[in-house]
Amino acid sequence: MDITEQWSIAEVSKSVGVTSRTLRYYESIALLQPSHIGANGLRFYGVAELARLESYPFASWAYLWMLSRRPLMMS
Repeated sequence: MDITEQWSIAEVSKSVGVTSRTLRYYESIALLQPSHIGANGLRFYGVAELARLESYPFASWAYLWMLSRRPLMMS
């Protein structure tokens, strides 16, 4: 595996403008998977994952956020 075109979760969160916690949440709901997880548990993202992340329009993020809050809103 060529890791020259891979960025850590911290680098991605800083460049894209979302927190690393948000990226881990997207992983937990299968929206975005890291291309590689190091032996120490660090997540790395490649070009394809960054393109996928940046291709989601803001409305999709808002929709996903609202869906994640749905049980709270219905109570």
